[in-house]
Amino acid sequence: MIGVIDLHVLVTGVQTDRLALLADAVDLVALALYLTGVRRLAGRGRRWPLSATAAFCTGMACIWIATGSGLAAYDDSSASVHVVQHALLMMVAPPLIALGRPVTLAIQAAHRSSQVRLVKVVHSRTVASLTYPVTGWFLYYGTMYACLLDRQVYRYLLQHPLVHDTSHLILLVIGYLYWQPLIGGDPTRWRLSQRACVISTTGGAASELILGAALLTSHGPLDPSAGAVLLASAFVTCSMCGAVIARRPLRMPRLPALDTRSMGPVRALGDQ
Repeated sequence: MIGVIDLHVLVTGVQTDRLALLADAVDLVALALYLTGVRRLAGRGRRWPLSATAAFCTGMACIWIATGSGLAAYDDSSASVHVVQHALLMMVAPPLIALGRPVTLAIQAAHRSSQVRLVKVVHSRTVASLTYPVTGWFLYYGTMYACLLDRQVYRYLLQHPLVHDTSHLILLVIGYLYWQPLIGGDPTRWRLSQRACVISTTGGAASELILGAALLTSHGPLDPSAGAVLLASAFVTCSMCGAVIARRPLRMPRLPALDTRSMGPVRALGDQ
């Protein structure tokens, strides 16, 4: 898959099809809700970290670049652009969103009744299963291999635009499930040690290198340029993981106590 890229379209282009506009609307709603939470905390005399707000906003911007900018115009015609899009949705935007700590902000900024409902969701078995680090790891790299190496999966995505666009949301969610336990900004049942984080990221980097090498030798539906991009993204991922792990808090945020009788505020997150 080789396409000629117009630099003007790549830099200044904007996607205006219905699905792209719907994705833009969802991005704007998420951003508005986040900033509303920050403002509500400020109204209560509590200051939300500027670094967290900047990380979340940057993550949302990366999502728009991947799905709504001129980059998205070439995701089905240029192998390298296709891999860059996947990297933005799985390797760049999710860790930035996790650094923004949206779950913590939502619980702190919500009214008491909403706090209880949110805490119930955090305590649920479904969330515990989805956020289990081993599950996230295999979903993350299994999806990466399926999308980039399996010719049938790849061709099906290109032939069905709705499924292709839906896969972008799936990639983003899977990316968040992988990165959230590593970063540890929001409350979670699973607390990874530094050693576990190193093992996870080292194994992941090795998987990306193997996949990049396979693409370089044309053992997949994409041309070799995609392999070079993936190898570069593996290096970037390792650098990001090292920086994140080095700054990772020694004490992970606790799951807030679930007290539906008192309907009291969630104190476990009050000082995060």
